Amino acid sequence: KGKRKIREQCENRRRNSSSSRRSNQPQNGDVVEAVTLFEVVSMGKRAMQSVVDDWVEAYKKDRDVALLDLINFFIQCSGCQGMVTAEMFQSLQNCDVMQKMTETFDEETGLQYKKFMAYPWILTVTWPVDMDNEDYPLVKPGSYWKKFRANFCEFNAVLIQQCQCSILSDSYLMDTIISLLTGLADSMVRAFRHTSTLAAMKLLTALVNLNLSLDASKRNLERLYEVEKSRTTGKRTNSRLDQLEKKRKEYEQKPLEIENMMNAIFRGIFLQRYRDIIPEIRAICIEEMGSWMKIYPSTFLNDSYLKYIGWMLYDKQSEVRLKCLQGLQGIYDQKELVSKMDLFSSRFKDRIMSMTLDKDHEVAVQAMKLLMLMSQ
Repeated sequence: KGKRKIREQCENRRRNSSSSRRSNQPQNGDVVEAVTLFEVVSMGKRAMQSVVDDWVEAYKKDRDVALLDLINFFIQCSGCQGMVTAEMFQSLQNCDVMQKMTETFDEETGLQYKKFMAYPWILTVTWPVDMDNEDYPLVKPGSYWKKFRANFCEFNAVLIQQCQCSILSDSYLMDTIISLLTGLADSMVRAFRHTSTLAAMKLLTALVNLNLSLDASKRNLERLYEVEKSRTTGKRTNSRLDQLEKKRKEYEQKPLEIENMMNAIFRGIFLQRYRDIIPEIRAICIEEMGSWMKIYPSTFLNDSYLKYIGWMLYDKQSEVRLKCLQGLQGIYDQKELVSKMDLFSSRFKDRIMSMTLDKDHEVAVQAMKLLMLMSQ
């Protein structure tokens, strides 16, 4: 009953929202309607900010139905044309449910099932067993799918950006997204792992950027507060000072919430996938980590994170080694960051020197460039 109700809500929502998501771009004389998030993003006809704003409005009206649309989006982006059913998770004490989080194959029907937790639901994804592991949106050739990948990455970044002032910290949205992506990233199916890892790493990068801008806003607020405080004499009350004090407390709380989300993604997905058997997945993890270190060094530029880049300098695949070198170039290129690299340099300089003789020409060139930066 619960499953049917949620499916009906989802269908109603899609019918109701089709007017706001209509593309009106004729193809072969027909008007094509983009109804689901996946269709809107993959067609790429609308500005991503307005796509996300529409979704946020839908979430505010009915968050469960909007979230199911988002869940379907991530699953469809993995190339899965199967079916998603959701049932509400009734009790955290139900240990049996946690043991049932499985991925199985039904020989009679020829279908594969993945059952996992995406708080507050238990999701069951069903797809044909012949779903091609080598043919899903992120690995399909051609300019259309290259653009799709860019749109997909942009969607994740804009989602965080547009939710920051409203629903990001409602203890519901991000819990669901993170548990969904963690569940998909643990799949045996390459398409699910690849797509969910890319989404998760882009979300984490967007959260890092958000925390950076919050840091700047917090510093400005502190200055304003001190100026206003110096103007207040004696015991005279100052409503502006009260407002600034209230905002100060908000700014103290928000970065902690965002750091919790960052930690959940890092532990739940990065730590599981940076050693994935698929080199593209390893490369995604290392590339994004390089950007976190560069844009938010106060949190990420330390030996507990740098060790991952150091270890992956020994990766068997050249594309992963290349991402390590490029990430390190971005750090050594900034004079103010070099002082934090002493231990890393002493541990891994020999390895970087040996990479100047790498069998891959591009890796050898970038290793030489990195050594030149390190010697300055």
